[in-house]
Amino acid sequence: MTTFDIKLTTKFPVHIGDGTTLHNKFDFISDDRFTMRLNEETILKKYGSQLVPGSNGFYRAPGDLLSANDKNDSQFFRYIIPGTPHSVKEYSELKSCIKDVYDRPYIPGSSLKGAIRTALAWAGFQERNLKPSKDVLFQKREEAGQIFERELFGVDSNQSIMRALQVSDLTIDSEYDKPGGGLKVFNAQVITEKSSDSLIQIEAIRRGVGFYGTIKVDSFLFPEVKNSSPYALEVKKKLGFGKRADWFTTICERTTRNSIERIERLLEWFSKVDGSEKVTNYYNDLLNSKIGENETLIQLGWGTGWDGMTFGALLQEDKYLFEQIVSKFNMSKLSKSGIHRQPGEKFPKSRRVITHNGASYAPLGWVMVEFKERKS
Repeated sequence: MTTFDIKLTTKFPVHIGDGTTLHNKFDFISDDRFTMRLNEETILKKYGSQLVPGSNGFYRAPGDLLSANDKNDSQFFRYIIPGTPHSVKEYSELKSCIKDVYDRPYIPGSSLKGAIRTALAWAGFQERNLKPSKDVLFQKREEAGQIFERELFGVDSNQSIMRALQVSDLTIDSEYDKPGGGLKVFNAQVITEKSSDSLIQIEAIRRGVGFYGTIKVDSFLFPEVKNSSPYALEVKKKLGFGKRADWFTTICERTTRNSIERIERLLEWFSKVDGSEKVTNYYNDLLNSKIGENETLIQLGWGTGWDGMTFGALLQEDKYLFEQIVSKFNMSKLSKSGIHRQPGEKFPKSRRVITHNGASYAPLGWVMVEFKERKS
């Protein structure tokens, strides 16, 4: 078993959702600088007797029960973080970031492993010169990618090469080791080259926050060629991972290569979007950033998009087959004018960004991961 101590540092805001939507006045309140997550238990303990229906038949929201003095009393809040949502309407939504039971944000090992898996799949797809075929059109939606999955990772999840990669959850640096530590409220938006959707309010881990964990590689699944023990022979026969043993010794190289390819495509896309100069500049900085031999640049969480979680652009080399795939699996909606997609048209048409003062401001999800092998 080879163990790596890893440090992950956020280069841009990271939002990994916990599936919870928070609502203004019910789950949080805000002023012009901060957002405060309500502690319903302490609020109800003091003001529970006031929770009676008004003349309109509705109950007051917990946030409306607090006095001006209460808002300076930390017992009424689970955490207080910088940043404020764009909308101050009652019941407006804020997407919650994943946290532990003590309200401290963390990076799930599954999120990092999933991002690594996608990057390894990209590298394997290219190295093996795989090509999409019309066979995919006869698969169910949830099974469409399994043709490539089996070729790259193994016949099924129980015999997948990814079982050799064990990624722990990553805990936050001691500097931010408190409820809400390292979090900030951001306003985000889905944009296309010609339009933008309504603002989406999110909690996200801000730039420059560190997390720590481990990655272990089970070397028992990769016996050396000269190893002729019964165990080794059985593993080689059943799993046949030997020809991919270098995948985990070159994780940094492979994931960074995938990220650079994606950043180049994102740069091209954002360069054609009015008002996205800041995002373009940030991507140029990423593209030119110094990445050490034992480091990798990778994107996590909300904002990664379709391109960062699938074979993405690799499927688009045959533009006519790709349009059949899009149509078969209902991957695209009609435009507002009712016009169908044309072969070779860009997919996806939208991206997610952080906004500031009405303009696209920064990308989401990019992190730097540093590997340090433990000495036995």
